Amino acid sequence: MAHNILNLINEMGLIIFSGSVAQYGTSGYLKESSELKGYSCYARAKTEVEKIFLSMRQSAGYQFLSLRIFGLYGHGERASRLLPYVVDCLSKNEEALLSDGLQIRDFINVDDVSYIITEILKMRELPLILNVGTGVGLQVRDLLLRLAKEMGKSTDLLLFNARERSAHDEDILVADTGLFKDVFGYSPPQRLIETNFLQYLI
Repeated sequence: MAHNILNLINEMGLIIFSGSVAQYGTSGYLKESSELKGYSCYARAKTEVEKIFLSMRQSAGYQFLSLRIFGLYGHGERASRLLPYVVDCLSKNEEALLSDGLQIRDFINVDDVSYIITEILKMRELPLILNVGTGVGLQVRDLLLRLAKEMGKSTDLLLFNARERSAHDEDILVADTGLFKDVFGYSPPQRLIETNFLQYLI
């Protein structure tokens, strides 16, 4: 796939690759230099394609930037993912079957990621790899409890510990945004701590 894409790129073009926090495969506040231990086929595929682009960029004459995106959410998100699933259950007054909810996650809104990409297109100097997250971790349980209250629904609908965590459901996945700050001069906002955060989910 990567080789086919390269054949379509003009000399000195820019490839922006959509990487993922899943590539790290370990718990913590993760830097771009952190070891990649991604366990899933998805994570390994992301890493292998990233490696191909990085290895060929100089000889092929293109710029390359891998955006390792953290907990992406927002309008248009697949219904089976955590936040749309819980919103849908609460909207129907149905129980949401959840794990313990003690995970710490760095959620970033799709509109902010889109804006970041448009800003990248205006820039000349870019790193090769860049974490795209807010740097602010939220506990899943706390977020979902606040969500239920914001929707005016009973928190009893949130059945924590009804499901086991998957084997590689890490405790903490939060972006180190130090490099992002160096490039852009700010960190992306953590919109799920805003008082009107429901607008980003419904």
